[in-house]
Amino acid sequence: NNSDSGISLEQFQNAVTAGRETVAGSTEPDPIASSFASFLDGTSPIELLSYRCCRIGRLEVEGIGKALATPSPHLKALNLWGNYICDQGAAALGRAFETNFGLQFLGLGRNLITHVGLQHLCKALGVTRLFEKSQADPLIKQLKEMMKDRDKKMKTFVPKSDGAGRQRYTPQLYVPTCEDFKDGNGKPFWLYTRN
Repeated sequence: NNSDSGISLEQFQNAVTAGRETVAGSTEPDPIASSFASFLDGTSPIELLSYRCCRIGRLEVEGIGKALATPSPHLKALNLWGNYICDQGAAALGRAFETNFGLQFLGLGRNLITHVGLQHLCKALGVTRLFEKSQADPLIKQLKEMMKDRDKKMKTFVPKSDGAGRQRYTPQLYVPTCEDFKDGNGKPFWLYTRN
């Protein structure tokens, strides 16, 4: 529509996309996102954190996702209920689950996440079926190295305590698994289980 009082849907969509690319391509961190993320970094003693109804959008949740990717050693629950998190924000959170194995609860009710965002969240979770030995072998080798590293860390692990002497929550040193199976016809396949 080219009337004086409005713009076409195509013009609006182009303007929104251009704005998104400009902000997302920026090298400077968003100061508000950095503020939210600072409660989630590796130095934070927080175990339960709620950003309920804080008007968090895509920019802020990208900072939160980056902080979750280098997880806090104690955080076990993050509540983001009632914000403006969209599918792109869900993708930022989903990327964090590739390395964060300690978060036990993530509240995302009353946000703007669709089935597309849910797919992004679940990409790093669950089970993947591998059909080729060439896919499974390098993965199994990598997982064996991770298990050796975990066992080495467990030998020197000392649980932390808070000021009252209560033992702090510390996530288990998690290593994904890759197990081999045979289908009904005797053909081998592997199940790669993450998070």
